[in-house]
Amino acid sequence: MTTFNIEKYVEKSIKSVLDQETEYAFNLIIVDDCSTDGTIAIIENSISSHPKGNLIELHKNSVNLGVVKNSRKILSLAKAPYVAMIDGDDYWIDNLKLQKQIGFLENNHEFNSSAGIVKKLIEETGEIKIFRDGWNHEKKDEYMLRDYLVGPFSQTSSYVYRNNFTFPEWFNNLQSNDATIFILATNTGKIKYFKDEFSVYRVRKNNYSSNKKAKKSNEKTAYFLNQIDSHFNNKYHKTINIRRLINNVYYNFMDEKNKISQLVGKALVLSLFLINKYMIKN
Repeated sequence: MTTFNIEKYVEKSIKSVLDQETEYAFNLIIVDDCSTDGTIAIIENSISSHPKGNLIELHKNSVNLGVVKNSRKILSLAKAPYVAMIDGDDYWIDNLKLQKQIGFLENNHEFNSSAGIVKKLIEETGEIKIFRDGWNHEKKDEYMLRDYLVGPFSQTSSYVYRNNFTFPEWFNNLQSNDATIFILATNTGKIKYFKDEFSVYRVRKNNYSSNKKAKKSNEKTAYFLNQIDSHFNNKYHKTINIRRLINNVYYNFMDEKNKISQLVGKALVLSLFLINKYMIKN
């Protein structure tokens, strides 16, 4: 768990982790990225007051690293054979989440990663709904990396994967790290998708993922796709090429003030996504 100025949410997030019921020993590594509010005090209180507070390992950065470098740091501290990531403003809602996912990976070595159903909490309205990603998971519970490259599914708070991957040098230049880590961890293995509601992803006005400038985000996403394409020696080149096109269409239309233009852009993105899904099946 990485934290930065989330005093309103971090206690709930920590509790949801410590409430996990497992046959396996686990610990919670938290790296705080120079919070200036009460985040650290709340974490330290959880360490001293929660019955499982001794499972928390808190690290405080001396300088602010930012989202990507901080994630790389925290994963370098993880020595267990499996890793689950959760942002400090999200929380788990299934106390058997880790047990289900780790138990499955322990017994199915052809799988390298796993995910499940995520709910989305809209902070402004309090509305909670299922996080949709374009895949019909009712029909399928096993995926390959190519499926994920067509369109990422689920969300960071549900992921568990084997801790057997290394970071390429270009990782520090990314805008966002979640999908990249999942891709590197999955590699040539399968992805298990659970039809269980595992977590709640909190969408706030000022959180990182909801505050990206269109042009900059377009450039960074293109960089990410280029690096992934090269990393896998162009094995998924056709799939990634369509993702590049989707990326360009999406960011060129998202700033349009004309509603009709926005609808055209969304229709084009959906069409390209469906074409990509069709191509990997044929």
